[in-house]
Amino acid sequence: RARAEALPASACRMAGRGAMRAAAARAPPRLDPDHILNTVVYVQAAFRRFLLEEPTQLAGITPTVPAPPVALALWRCRRALRPEAIDVEAEAMAVAAIVCGREAGLTLGPIVQAYERYAGAGGLADGHPVLDMLRERFAEVAPEADEDVMRCMRESFWPSEGRLRVQEAKRRWGAPERLPWGGEEALFPSLDEAMDGLRRNAEIRLTSELPSCRTMRGLDAMVEAVERELGDIPTPLKGRVRAARANYRQFLELTAHNAFGWPPVGALKPLASSARWFSSELGEDHPVAQDFVAAVRRLRKSQEGAAVEELTELLRELSAVRAKLDTDPPPPKLLAEGYGEELAELMDKVLPILEQRREELGTESTEVLRMAKAILLPGPFLQRVLDEVDEAAEVLRRPQPPPRPGPSTEEGEERLPAAPRGL
Repeated sequence: RARAEALPASACRMAGRGAMRAAAARAPPRLDPDHILNTVVYVQAAFRRFLLEEPTQLAGITPTVPAPPVALALWRCRRALRPEAIDVEAEAMAVAAIVCGREAGLTLGPIVQAYERYAGAGGLADGHPVLDMLRERFAEVAPEADEDVMRCMRESFWPSEGRLRVQEAKRRWGAPERLPWGGEEALFPSLDEAMDGLRRNAEIRLTSELPSCRTMRGLDAMVEAVERELGDIPTPLKGRVRAARANYRQFLELTAHNAFGWPPVGALKPLASSARWFSSELGEDHPVAQDFVAAVRRLRKSQEGAAVEELTELLRELSAVRAKLDTDPPPPKLLAEGYGEELAELMDKVLPILEQRREELGTESTEVLRMAKAILLPGPFLQRVLDEVDEAAEVLRRPQPPPRPGPSTEEGEERLPAAPRGL
């Protein structure tokens, strides 16, 4: 700040102008006709103001010409109020000369904007030298844009990726959807052929991935990929994917009916896991999945009742012995040792039964979990719960498989119980 105060005002102005010029050099050029005209008028007004700066300072009077922003605003107002006074040919010649004279950084956008601005009704007639100059410059710049677009295609593998890259390249170059002066020639003649090549490669890759998709999630991802990459192009792969989904659905229905019998019977833990898997794969509203879940719920109710009845009697015996040990005042030493041995014998009897019930029911029964807490006491029970949580977390921390082919049946069934979900 001290250095700035020590410099004369003219030096500060020059430094500020130098910073503005540096910022303008870093910014992308704007060559649309309106910006060119505004810049020309602004620069002319600024130059006139500069020429009169020293005389007005010597004379001690205010500037006699408007400031550049005011001059630009007045010029835009006159242009809007009196459009018939515009010299279209001279203006078009000036704009075209600036646009076509640029060597570095010129894209198709400014050329197209200038052509559309001055061609057609109220503008220059077809065949005018200014329009011909713009068309010739367009023809010189178009191969560079075509090379950039084709480079984007060469760097792509999937058609969707190629389309995104091409759209970005077209936006960057300001490429029009069709030539402004008409004609049937394509702006990027090799683009369709390159896109066909990407579609062929995508079809080969997706065909090779289809046998690995053995879950509904993988098959759904395959359907989305085929639609996204191949679109409306006729291909036998679409029929294969539909057939694979239908066959897999039939396989799931057959497995649901035959794997555990019908209605399903067996231990609740594997049945509940299978019920979640069938609901996830077939959909919760599928009749087979609904019947399977309903049967598992009935089975859980019966098995849960039997387990609670058995464990309740054992818990009553344990509670009676623990009550003798927890009296106030405590029992004599020999009696306490005898109660301790009786409690240990009961625990040796109860723990295998509890483990068997936990193995059969898993974590599907909240009643059995409450009974287990009362039998083991809160501290040991909490430690067991933490151990099971750690095991479930290890399963969920595994990296998710890619959308195609998706998770295997075994992995999917293992992940579903790890993320608690009630039937």
